[in-house]
Amino acid sequence: MRTFAIGDIHGEINKLRSLIHKLQPKSCDTLIFLGDYIDRGPHSQLVVSFLCDLSTRTHCIFLKGNHEALLEQAATSTKRLQVWLKNGGDATLLSYGSMEALWSQHTHFFNDLQLYYETEAYIFVHAGIKPSIPMHRQHASDLLWIRDEFLNQPTGLDKIIVHGHSRVAHVHIQPDKINIDTGAVYGGDLSAIELPSGHVINAGF
Repeated sequence: MRTFAIGDIHGEINKLRSLIHKLQPKSCDTLIFLGDYIDRGPHSQLVVSFLCDLSTRTHCIFLKGNHEALLEQAATSTKRLQVWLKNGGDATLLSYGSMEALWSQHTHFFNDLQLYYETEAYIFVHAGIKPSIPMHRQHASDLLWIRDEFLNQPTGLDKIIVHGHSRVAHVHIQPDKINIDTGAVYGGDLSAIELPSGHVINAGF
């Protein structure tokens, strides 16, 4: 029984397929995806379809990223639709063909995303947390968007925060936080970390 956390995918289906092939997950394993499945990269539709299929064979936890939040907001107004499109949503829309196709195919996937996932030793979240604030008092906007305040201060919590969102060249392991967003859509690799061993697995790109 193994636990893996996996960083930001951003429509990079080939890197995702390669990484999962290397992990060889079994039904008893847990895979925790940290959000940003869509936008910028060319194959968002294939990524979400792949993840939906994977979840039928392996225990998967899917967290919400800021790009899924932008997609959710895009459905509420033309102005917010334009914001999403300018932040990589145009690639997602092209991969699905239309907004109608996106929601008809994957409504349940996007609606069921969690803001964070907590175990005895770790808190998994897309962007990070407001330092020294208990999880039940955290704002969704911080969990999805925070950067410098979280990255540059001790977390103040007794669990290790595993996150993505802020691109690094290699998985960055600190005593109180682990960053596994290695910039898959920007020419970097797609990374996973096995916990608690700390073993890092890359897609190989």
